[in-house]
Amino acid sequence: MKGIIVMALKGTVVDNFGYEAWQKSLKRAGLPPHSNFRSTVDVPDETVVRVLEAVCAELNITLDQAGEAFGHYWMHKIVPRVYPVFTYNIKSARQLLLKMDKIHDMVTRTIANARPPRFEYSWTDDNTLIMTYNSPRGLIFLLPGLIRGVGKYFEEELNVRKLNNTEIEVIFPPEKETT
Repeated sequence: MKGIIVMALKGTVVDNFGYEAWQKSLKRAGLPPHSNFRSTVDVPDETVVRVLEAVCAELNITLDQAGEAFGHYWMHKIVPRVYPVFTYNIKSARQLLLKMDKIHDMVTRTIANARPPRFEYSWTDDNTLIMTYNSPRGLIFLLPGLIRGVGKYFEEELNVRKLNNTEIEVIFPPEKETT
């Protein structure tokens, strides 16, 4: 996994709980408390999961709560600073989520060893999207929080739930009619 994910996790923890909480989490994960991660450097998946689990244990939060905080941080801090081009001319959560697979493809095309999750989409009605998560990492538990972070970024209340180990249901508010 690319280091930017760990950097965003660090930012989430530091912004919400302080630098000491991050250091304690790293130590709990068996890493030096002053470990640094670079955005495009590979970090073993097992290390990232170990750090995430340590953060949850250290802060006494669930993986779902960690996913919520991470999703908010990602959309409000990382995307505007690192990936602003991907939100240019995007006016809604629906538009951004439907572009996620293409964005992952474009962002990682020039990054060695990148293996981002891929997405497939199907609609059950005009406002209900099923996003199929394709990744051997099994980190789908982070996706609901990330999707809600997208909704908050666009000031939309999304109803999000994990259906199984590969599918997330997203119910969008009805689209506003333009006149």
